[in-house]
Amino acid sequence: MTQPDLFTSRQPRVSPLEVEQLIFALRGGSWRTAKQLAADGWTERQLRTVAHASRGRVVGGNKGYRLTLEAS
Repeated sequence: MTQPDLFTSRQPRVSPLEVEQLIFALRGGSWRTAKQLAADGWTERQLRTVAHASRGRVVGGNKGYRLTLEAS
């Protein structure tokens, strides 16, 4: 019997299409919370992962998510 590795750092894969979809959802708007984006089918984990994969184009914080170029 082998012990499963509980601390693997397996990040879910993110496609460039997912990054573009999130950018499109955020474009031209104000801060959007994870709850608001959930109405478009996003999960909190997906949002965090895709925002991280956006290479700085999407910022996330206490206010929610927003495009970096439009953040205030």
